[in-house]
Amino acid sequence: MFNSYTPDTAPVIAGRSFGKRIRCTPQAKPVYDNMVNQARHNYWAHMVVSGIEGLRSGQMHMNNVFIKQQEIANNNSEFHIVLPGCTATMAKTANGEYHLLYMRADERYFEQQKIGAQPGMHNVTKASRGWRTHFNDNGQITHKDNRFVAITDRRGSEPAETIKEAYDTLKDNPLTTSFMLESNTGFDMHYTPGDQSIGGLTNIRQAMNAQTDPELHESAILLAKSMHDARDIPGVQWVSEAGGSGVLCQALQILADQNITLDKHAIFLCNPTTRQTKVVELSLKLGLGQPRNISKNNLLRSGELVGGLGFGGGYGTAYQRLKKDDNYTALMFTGDMVKESTSLKKAGGTAVAVGAAVSLSSAGASLPAIALFAGAVMGVAGLGKTLTEAYLPRLYHKIAGKF
Repeated sequence: MFNSYTPDTAPVIAGRSFGKRIRCTPQAKPVYDNMVNQARHNYWAHMVVSGIEGLRSGQMHMNNVFIKQQEIANNNSEFHIVLPGCTATMAKTANGEYHLLYMRADERYFEQQKIGAQPGMHNVTKASRGWRTHFNDNGQITHKDNRFVAITDRRGSEPAETIKEAYDTLKDNPLTTSFMLESNTGFDMHYTPGDQSIGGLTNIRQAMNAQTDPELHESAILLAKSMHDARDIPGVQWVSEAGGSGVLCQALQILADQNITLDKHAIFLCNPTTRQTKVVELSLKLGLGQPRNISKNNLLRSGELVGGLGFGGGYGTAYQRLKKDDNYTALMFTGDMVKESTSLKKAGGTAVAVGAAVSLSSAGASLPAIALFAGAVMGVAGLGKTLTEAYLPRLYHKIAGKF
C-alpha cells in the first residue's frame, strides 16, 4: 500500500508549522475531513482526530494501540491503528514523516454510544423504579470530589438494565456504601456492550492477558481517556464489577504507557474475572491508592477462580505490593499470606461439600439447586450462605436485603 501513491504530492494535514509532518492520501482525505468537521461538536470524533494528529510529536497519543507494524522497503514502516469506531493504516517514512494511507470510520458511532450499542460513560441516578441512565456526551465523569465510577461487565443488556444487575455486587466493597450509590448525586458508569462476559473460564486467554486483548481496545481507550481527564478530581473511586476488571486493566496499561499519575484516585475489583495481579502492578505504577484488600472474590465461581486467579491469587497480589509499594510492610505481607491460606482452606472444604452434592445430578437437579441442597442437609448455615451467594447471587442479595 505504501508505494501506491507519490508521497510528495499528498496534502499535509498536520505538522506544517511544528513537529513531524502528517500527509494524507486522496483516498483517506474525505474520511479524515469528515472527522475534523464532526470534531467541533462530537467528543468521539475529536478523540480520533487528536489521536492521529498526535503523531506530530513522534508518537501516538495512546501509544499502545498500534497493531501489526511491519517494515517496508527503504527504511519505511507501515502500521495499523485501532481507535474507537475507527481503523487507519499509517506509514512512517525514512525522513520521519507520517502518511495516512487508509481510514475507515463509523459515522454513526457517537449515536450508537447514546443508545448503548457502543461503549461509553453514563451518569446513573436512582429512579422511583430501578435506575435512570444518561449518556455523558463528552466522555467525562461528573466533576465532583470523591466520585464513584462503576466499570461493568458485558451483560447483553442496555445500560439501565446492566447497572440494575450489577448494583448488588458493586455496593458490597470497601470503597463505597449503598448510601452513596442511592443518594441524589448518583454515580457514573463506564458501560461495555456485548453478550459474552469478559474473561473467566470461557475465555482464559483474555482473562490472563486483558491488558492487551484486542476485543477490549475500544472500551479501554475510552475509559483511559475518561480517567485521564478526571486525574485532577480528588477522591475518584474506580470500581470494576466482574469482567469490568479487564477493561480497567487495559485502561491502566494505556495510562501507564503514557506515564500518567492518578495519585488522587483509588480502585477496587468486585469479583474480578481477569488477572488481578496485573491490575495491582499497573495501579502501583500509576500511584493509585488502594485498600489493603484490593478485591472481593468468591472462590466458588469458576470465572473468578480461573480468570481472577482466586486460588493463590492473593499470594501474587501480596507479593506485587511488597515489591513495589513502600507503604506495604513485611508484617502486612505476612498477615495477607495467612489470610489467603485460611481462605483457600475454607474454599477447599466447601468444594468437598459441593462435590458430594454434584452426585445428585443424575436425578436431574441443577447445580444451583444441588448447592443449596448440600448446605441444607449439612445443617451448616455458613456453608448454605456461601453456596447461595456463589450460585444464586440474585437470590442471595434479595434475602440479604431483608436483614
